Amino acid sequence: MKNVLIKISFILGIVLIFTTGCNRDDLDSITGIVVLHENQPDELLAGDTFIFQVKANNGEYVTEEAVIKVNGQAIEGNEFTTAQEPAEYEVQATYQGLTSGVITVKTGNGFVRNVLVEDFTGTWCGWCPRVAYAIIQAEEQSDQIVSIAVHQNSTTEPDPFVTDEGTQIAEMLGVEGLPDARINRIHIWSAPENENIDEPASYTGFSPMGIAMTSDVNGDQIEVQVKVKFLKNIETGVRLHLLLLENGLIHDQTNYTHDLFSDGYENPLPGFVHNDVLRKAFTAVEGDDIPAEETQMENEYVYDLSETVPANV
Repeated sequence: MKNVLIKISFILGIVLIFTTGCNRDDLDSITGIVVLHENQPDELLAGDTFIFQVKANNGEYVTEEAVIKVNGQAIEGNEFTTAQEPAEYEVQATYQGLTSGVITVKTGNGFVRNVLVEDFTGTWCGWCPRVAYAIIQAEEQSDQIVSIAVHQNSTTEPDPFVTDEGTQIAEMLGVEGLPDARINRIHIWSAPENENIDEPASYTGFSPMGIAMTSDVNGDQIEVQVKVKFLKNIETGVRLHLLLLENGLIHDQTNYTHDLFSDGYENPLPGFVHNDVLRKAFTAVEGDDIPAEETQMENEYVYDLSETVPANV
């Protein structure tokens, strides 16, 4: 009986020594730490949240046991929500007497957000010149205004610049009478538009996504490449609209606006120059969906188009 007890005691002693030795080896192997923000860029949008991790030189994460400081102040846990204004932050971590190096992260406003003004108009519409005039004034105040003239027929008089797509867009947005100007397809520009010149520019600002386009015409072919860059994950549907506009179209314009475009009352306005006229939609009028997997942080979505120049252009 005595021999059995000795053997059991000896086995327990071995287990205890082995377990204690393993933990000590693990601790001895950590001689340095680093603070990281994995899967996030160095710059986020102001107001977004950085998520930090602390990693030891043995490959283990010790985030939960570490203290993370942002600009010298310890934060709760490992998530830090930035200020609403662009700023730069210095981040450092400590763990069991070890101190990491300092990393720098920052926030910005993102891409500049332009404003879309869709001018639903007609060559027969006598009050429509006031919107064309207001757009000219708004564009002189801000280079962030993008305008599209979407021509409509009247019940008795056709417009030479009407397109099927323009008619569909008007129906989609619930346009019933002219003139009617929509800002970003959501807001109705307050009438009379020429007395509310500042309204479109009030919707400018910054955006978590940016868009760029290159285009060329080779013979009768239009070659276009569109790139959309995302600075954060966009979970809701994002759609791309690609429209063809034409400048310098000449046609008399019915005018009830008196002296907005001339020194005296003139009706119609002869040889009126119509610019930014919608001629063709290369995407659906409601836009083509960008796949959700493409609308993720730091991704760049690329859309290529090759089309024949429409016959009406």
